[in-house]
Amino acid sequence: MVDFGLDLPFCLRRFSVLLALACFFITASQPVSAFDCVKTSSVKANMHTLQTILETYYADHHRYPAYGTILEREARIHPQPYWKEFVNPFLSETGYGKSWGDLHQKPVDSKDQESIAFVLGIRMNVSSQNLPLSARGMVIYAPVSKQKYYLYGYGSNGELIKDKGQVFCLSNS
Repeated sequence: MVDFGLDLPFCLRRFSVLLALACFFITASQPVSAFDCVKTSSVKANMHTLQTILETYYADHHRYPAYGTILEREARIHPQPYWKEFVNPFLSETGYGKSWGDLHQKPVDSKDQESIAFVLGIRMNVSSQNLPLSARGMVIYAPVSKQKYYLYGYGSNGELIKDKGQVFCLSNS
């Protein structure tokens, strides 16, 4: 073994201190914590899980359900049940209204403009009675028709998850 005259334990301690400081300054300068990033990734995974359940439902019924509760009921009573429960990573809860919910388009009344948002070019009523006050970590099923839907996720700030500046959305199209 070659001896370079270095005190290896001292060098490793010094390197680990420098690495810890670098990690601290990198994460301190980021607006979102590493934990929030992991939890946001979990919400995206939950969105993909719900998408798989929706596509399985479509294969059986040749349409998408009008409500998420219909989807859950049908997926649970199927001869080969395909409902998969998933956990809201921010609240550690499961089930309708806790880890997922519905968002429905309603006829738009011009008096109710504050509750209208354009999401991917679709005019949607975003004040839904089904959404809790804190939608953090929830996956939202937004059926558009019997043949089309969107899935959205809410991040740590209670706002729609964005990826590269755009709302992150899953759909069948």
